[in-house]
Amino acid sequence: MVVKVDLEGEYRRHVRALSHYASVLVGPDEAMDVVNDAVANTLARVSLVNVTDIRAYWFQAVTFTASSWHRSRSRRIAREGRVSAHSPAVRDTPMDLEESLKVLAV
Repeated sequence: MVVKVDLEGEYRRHVRALSHYASVLVGPDEAMDVVNDAVANTLARVSLVNVTDIRAYWFQAVTFTASSWHRSRSRRIAREGRVSAHSPAVRDTPMDLEESLKVLAV
């Protein structure tokens, strides 16, 4: 016998706790993005028929999604650091028209 789960109801029941947990992991600005990505990924990839505790399953998904978010963020910061190290220094004063034309001509 297959028991049909009201996923929308389950989401509404647990979203506040999931959001709070994600906020601890990634901060309040990114928490809902992490929760929504985690829940969407579980719904897209897995049949939830054999999941007995959807709340625990989603908490684990939020943990994995937050971990992935941190890895991605770390790689982005390192990449931006490498790019800025090779970029010319930012000028304190804007170039005048003649300087701009000289730069464009090069």
